[in-house]
Amino acid sequence: MKWPLYKLEDLTDKDRPITYGVVKPGDEDPDGVAFIRSGDINGGTINPASLRTITSEVSRQYRGTLIEGGEILVSLVGTPGQAAIVPQSLRGANIARQVALVRVDPSYSTRYIYYCLSSRKGKEALLAHSRGSVQQVINLGDLQRVEIPVPPLSDQIAIAHVLDRK
Repeated sequence: MKWPLYKLEDLTDKDRPITYGVVKPGDEDPDGVAFIRSGDINGGTINPASLRTITSEVSRQYRGTLIEGGEILVSLVGTPGQAAIVPQSLRGANIARQVALVRVDPSYSTRYIYYCLSSRKGKEALLAHSRGSVQQVINLGDLQRVEIPVPPLSDQIAIAHVLDRK
């Protein structure tokens, strides 16, 4: 069965395009906002114990990347291509410049898109245009153009359900 291919940017919330976060986080603030960096994303999860914090003032400057929960984060630097779905427990956190925020349009399955990006072919597509002589970097534009095979929503949900069990 051949499913149509769509660019990742075409599968996202039209009012909230794929973006990256805080460019200059400043000093740690123990009473501040949780801050997700690329190294915090590993093996499909985000390690809450490793998160640092930033001031509320800095976070407010980047309101567009405040976490609601349920989004996909993709590491752009360090361990490029690592992806995770943000748990609801991290609602209100913010992300670093080295992390891409992907808000999937509700007419598609976020879990399915996550599994596509995390698959061998997905990682190959993510890293196909990575740049950097010392450290690989995924360009935000290249991430937006990664192609995802898109079956009907009911099949997306069924595929994600099967993969959730593994």
